[in-house]
Amino acid sequence: MGRRHFTLLTGGALTASLWSWLTADPAAAGQIIHGRRVGESAVTHIEDRVRQLRRDDDLDNGEQLLTEADASLGMVVGLLKRRSYTDDHGARLHAAAADPARIKAWAAFDAEDECDDATFLAALHSARSSNDIVLGSHILAFGPSPRTTAGGPPTPRP
Repeated sequence: MGRRHFTLLTGGALTASLWSWLTADPAAAGQIIHGRRVGESAVTHIEDRVRQLRRDDDLDNGEQLLTEADASLGMVVGLLKRRSYTDDHGARLHAAAADPARIKAWAAFDAEDECDDATFLAALHSARSSNDIVLGSHILAFGPSPRTTAGGPPTPRP
């Protein structure tokens, strides 16, 4: 696996920890980088990464976590858009996209003091696409509230 292939996959700059995470499992890396179909090894590896991001979010937040969550989210979204997968793997990938999106929205709120509405709504959409009601409820309960309009009511949540 070359750096060029990985950069093309994500379409952006990568963090060192995301690179080391991916290269730790050659079978998953092969499916993520070269495969046309995302399989169990890749999905499991991505879910492990999301759990790691959740732990990091519990311990630390802010700009570094924003970068990590954005890179992970970009990778999962790229797989969802450009690859094939079973229905089960698709639901798990959507769930795996929801948490980095939620973390990214929170990190933006922490760093910039305002919610990244588009990312927050993407987290909700991914949770719904995964058919995981608990995940969607968690995002609503523990995500930043979308901005309010000047003097008006809060932006409605879907």
